[in-house]
Amino acid sequence: MQGSSRVASAEQQRVIVDEFWSLFPDTVEATGTDPSHFVYEGGAIYTAERIAERDLDYRLCSDDVDGTSLYMLSALVRDTSQRNSKEEYKQKVQKMRDLWESWGYEVQGRGPHSEGAEIVMYTDSGTRVSYLATVSGERISVDTACVLSK
Repeated sequence: MQGSSRVASAEQQRVIVDEFWSLFPDTVEATGTDPSHFVYEGGAIYTAERIAERDLDYRLCSDDVDGTSLYMLSALVRDTSQRNSKEEYKQKVQKMRDLWESWGYEVQGRGPHSEGAEIVMYTDSGTRVSYLATVSGERISVDTACVLSK
């Protein structure tokens, strides 16, 4: 489904949305960092209540060939409250890689960067999850495929 430009069926959309709302908090929790240290792009603090309420807006990402608007769910949170040594951020990334692989996902490395390392995985439905650990904190990004309708 990755790279699709057609709206998914109602059943596929339900699976994609449920997957997003499972992977996002599970990845945050798996960091071992206090979840309240994570902040969304707009400055809001990550909370369990917001996750339980599925409190994120759908983002317009494309128009289908027949004029139907397509949407995605997207979340990016950062924690900049910590300082990690090179060894610490490498351990954090390896821990996340091991977890994702235990969930059955193929994990791709995207780094190391000069002061951090990043890994990415894709689900069968096209959801992309990225985890970055650096000397100055962590970042998690989760994006569904652009196949949702409102």
